[in-house]
Amino acid sequence: MVILSEGWFQFIIIGISIALLAVTLVIVHRSIQKKGVYTKARERTSSFLVFITVLTLYFVMSVFTPSAYGGDVLIASDREQRVENEQVRYIHLSSAFRVHAIDTRDYTRDIQGRTVDFRIQSFQPLYELAEKDEAYVRSDGTINVSAYIDNVVLSAFEQLQAEEVTLTQVRESFPHIEMSIE
Repeated sequence: MVILSEGWFQFIIIGISIALLAVTLVIVHRSIQKKGVYTKARERTSSFLVFITVLTLYFVMSVFTPSAYGGDVLIASDREQRVENEQVRYIHLSSAFRVHAIDTRDYTRDIQGRTVDFRIQSFQPLYELAEKDEAYVRSDGTINVSAYIDNVVLSAFEQLQAEEVTLTQVRESFPHIEMSIE
């Protein structure tokens, strides 16, 4: 996964667009001259069409490259990284998921009259869950951590209430979550 600040990302795609525009204009103008159908009108028309094509490619690259914001967590198959900058763009060859900054907070749930606090220490185990079950992935490619807590972690606490497992077993099954019961 390659992570670039917004400024570097824009600088790179503008550079690529300018280089692509220059190379394409040279190729198109040479091909017009070789065919022997060279006129100023054809040169202007072809230049305009090349410019519009390159401009469209710039906007496509800009719009379809995913972005993340300060406090978000990016999760790939081999690593997780917290975004420190205000805005970054990330490019990945395999699937990558993002956790919104607001979803990285502590979660509190009431279970049998007791308050249980959940603090996720590592988001990497959520990658495998999101790969297997798309129910935890929102339409924008972010992981719904609240649904994970409610559906997966709390179901383990239901087994605890039914005395099928012990609290130690629940904590061992979720080593990436720090749990405190009040």
